[in-house]
Amino acid sequence: MNKEETYAYMNFLLKLMVFGKINHYDAEVEMGKQFEYPMCCVKFFARYGEIGINAVGYYMDTMYGYDDAPYVRCPRCRDKKYV
Repeated sequence: MNKEETYAYMNFLLKLMVFGKINHYDAEVEMGKQFEYPMCCVKFFARYGEIGINAVGYYMDTMYGYDDAPYVRCPRCRDKKYV
């Protein structure tokens, strides 16, 4: 999928969320699939967002140290070296 298609899909998911057809968790999981992130990390990110932690990346860096991955990795994946 090219950049325009990705933005259109994200916009579509956002509209579904606004209209109450899907919840925040489902939208985050779908976006994680779109970007082909590991599903364990996507679900971790979505779950933390659902409980009210808005800056999940900042929270993870504070709790577990800085991680240079381009997405928020779950604690299990943070134990592995990002390549």
